[in-house]
Amino acid sequence: MTLISTHLELTDLIEELPPLSDTVARLVALTSDPTASADDIANLLMRDGVLTGELLSEANSSALASATPARSVSDAIVRLGLIRVVAVAVRLDSQKLTKEMGAGAVDRGKIMKHQMYAVEAAVILGRHLGKCDRNSLVTTAVLHDIGKLVLAQIRDFESLPDQILEAAGDAAAELELELLQVHHGEVGRVVCDHWSIPEDIGEAIQHHHMPLEHGTLAHATYLVDLLSRLADDEEPGNPDLFKYVPECLEYLGLSTSDFDAALEATRRAISRY
Repeated sequence: MTLISTHLELTDLIEELPPLSDTVARLVALTSDPTASADDIANLLMRDGVLTGELLSEANSSALASATPARSVSDAIVRLGLIRVVAVAVRLDSQKLTKEMGAGAVDRGKIMKHQMYAVEAAVILGRHLGKCDRNSLVTTAVLHDIGKLVLAQIRDFESLPDQILEAAGDAAAELELELLQVHHGEVGRVVCDHWSIPEDIGEAIQHHHMPLEHGTLAHATYLVDLLSRLADDEEPGNPDLFKYVPECLEYLGLSTSDFDAALEATRRAISRY
């Protein structure tokens, strides 16, 4: 397959993706608005019966359940926290919209698990960050690997060397770039543009494996991706995973102790799953 035909096929695949639901598109916009309140978000979400049901189910799950069950969107926001509400909404909508594509040659379940773990890491790391919008970081965590699902639909993807199917993190992006002249972060950026996701989120997704010189959100997303992989004991001895950690910590004003604390907290959080 030629480079031109690969890019044309990717363009067609992305253009065929349905748009985000109106509720989720407005939710992402609302959470980027510093004047928006929890009541504004509750009023938006309660108009979507399916999403309301999913939020209540999440809020009343065994991991978060209390003696008094959540009975409304407002209850769910209190129980989950606004950041997790955003994560649940974006995760459900993006999974629904990409499900029809199938998994192709990748392990869809593994990507979805990494997505959930990345959300936990984003919530935790966000507590240490004063200059990063936590809602945007969680949205980025949900969508950062969406490009993998699109790449896997290319007709000749399964014929590529096994290492591109098995690679993770920076190694995956480098192999994709070498063999396809495009990597999943770049594809994810185009998906975000298609879905009218705010530009800073799309840029962070594009550069989450090569974050230097690409702003706060990209640096934070790089660490979120790494935290979620380490917390899941994925490639713990691979030194390449830590390539940009010192620069990212310095850029974000974090210490190695902050990183270690975030890793332990992420491990505790994902143990609920």
